[in-house]
Amino acid sequence: MIPYFVDLIKQGKPLTVTDPDMTRFLLPLPDSVDLVLFALTFGENGHMYVRKSGATTIETLAKALCKIFNYKVGIQEVGIRAGEKIHETLVSDEEFLRAQDLGNYYKIPPETQGLDYNKYFFRGKKVNTKKTKAYTSASTRQLNLAETTELLLTLPEISQELKDFKKSYAK
Repeated sequence: MIPYFVDLIKQGKPLTVTDPDMTRFLLPLPDSVDLVLFALTFGENGHMYVRKSGATTIETLAKALCKIFNYKVGIQEVGIRAGEKIHETLVSDEEFLRAQDLGNYYKIPPETQGLDYNKYFFRGKKVNTKKTKAYTSASTRQLNLAETTELLLTLPEISQELKDFKKSYAK
C-alpha cells in the first residue's frame, strides 16, 4: 500500500483508498527481521510466531504520507474491490485459544492432538471462549496520525523517496 501511495504522489494523482476505515498492520522491516531471528532462536517445531504490531486505518496512512510529502492533491475513495479484506488477521479466534503471550510475540502451538485419542475425546482444556478474540489489525493498538507519520519517517525507503521527491519538486 505504501509504495502504491508514493507512486501516486510522484504522478501527482489523488491517493485512492478503497475504504478509509480499513485497517492494516504496520510492521517495519527491522521488526520483521526480529521476528524471524526470534523464531530461529527460540522456535519449536510446528509452532507459529506472530510479532505484535500497531495498525492504522488506510485513511490515516494516506493522510500521513500527504503530510510527509506536503502533498495537497488529496485522497479519493474508490470503493472496495472483490476479495479485499477490511481488516488483516494474524491470529484467528481458534488459534488464540491456544496462543501464548510472550510479550512482543504470540506463540501458537500446532493444532494437532497427536495419536493419543484420549486427549481428544476424554481430556481437554477448559477455556473461556467468550474472552478470546482474534488478533487483527482492528483489535490491536491503532496508531494515530502523528504516530503513523513518525513510524513512516523511520523507514529508510520513505526517507529516500522524500529526498528524491524534493529534488524533483524543486526543479
